[in-house]
Amino acid sequence: MPLSPRSPIFKFHRPTGNTTASGVYVSPYLSCKDCNALNFINATPIGMGFDLVAKGKPPVASGKYILDIRQRLASLRREVLPVCVGCGRTIHLAVGVRDFTPQLAEEAAAFQRSGDTRYHAAVQLQCAGRRWLARSEAHRRRVEKAKRDAVERRAAVTVQRRMRGVISRQTTRIQSGICIIQWAHPMMKSIVLDESKWDSSRPPLFWFEGDDLTLICTDYRNYLDRCGPLMTLRRFESNVVQFVHRINEMERKMATRIQAQWRGLKARREVATLKSAMAVLEEVRFKAAVLIQRTVRRRRFGNEPSWTTSSDVARMGYDGTSIKLTPCTKLTAETPTVWLLGW
Repeated sequence: MPLSPRSPIFKFHRPTGNTTASGVYVSPYLSCKDCNALNFINATPIGMGFDLVAKGKPPVASGKYILDIRQRLASLRREVLPVCVGCGRTIHLAVGVRDFTPQLAEEAAAFQRSGDTRYHAAVQLQCAGRRWLARSEAHRRRVEKAKRDAVERRAAVTVQRRMRGVISRQTTRIQSGICIIQWAHPMMKSIVLDESKWDSSRPPLFWFEGDDLTLICTDYRNYLDRCGPLMTLRRFESNVVQFVHRINEMERKMATRIQAQWRGLKARREVATLKSAMAVLEEVRFKAAVLIQRTVRRRRFGNEPSWTTSSDVARMGYDGTSIKLTPCTKLTAETPTVWLLGW
């Protein structure tokens, strides 16, 4: 059965029954394939070519070719079709009264199946995507946690190393203080422990004797663990530190006193030596001046050898012509002469 090349409305049948002169079957009903609505139209102007008839042209005579009919019908506009009362479109209109319920039900079922398929596919895709995101997030959190744990571990190791160093240095310091106290003189210990000899603002000190002292010298932390709450670590360490400070203070005072006495003694010895040397020098200068004056007087008033005595000749080495002075490096008690510079 031939169909129209432009519209699904027109179907070509044999010219029997409700047909036009050109052999075109005209139906006043249009069924919608989309919403299954039935539309009623006046199809006569469309089928007979209302525009052509209005211009006074007769319809196509019988015997003409169907191609001419198709060409004339093709000149009609699509806007002449009314829209569907159900869906408001014209693309799904079909000629005649037809029931598309089975097709629509099948399409609805297919659409439902495709919707279910799409829904399940979307659910699967979303599950896969969420799993991937969850794995990525879990991996990121594991990596961050590993980094944080590594940083915390390094920080803990550093803090522990520092604290062990602090504890070790403090233990060594306190142990050395215990040794200093143990090696100190008993008189110094008694002075340190005597509260009347120290300022009242300072806390009183204490010390141990016997087996307790032996255990403290070995390991004072073990002794404190045995004492329990009776002796705290802070109290013991502060007592040792104050004890050592007072011993050092006493030693500094005694050392200062000894050094002052030694410096005074040394200075007095040096002053005495200097005074003795200056006295000897003055004596030598006086004797040299006496000899010089005597010689000058002898030269001035006469040059008789009888003026000189045997002691002067022996002392000065006088030969009647010149005076010989013995250098000071050869001075003795018997020859107190001096070598005068510039003479």
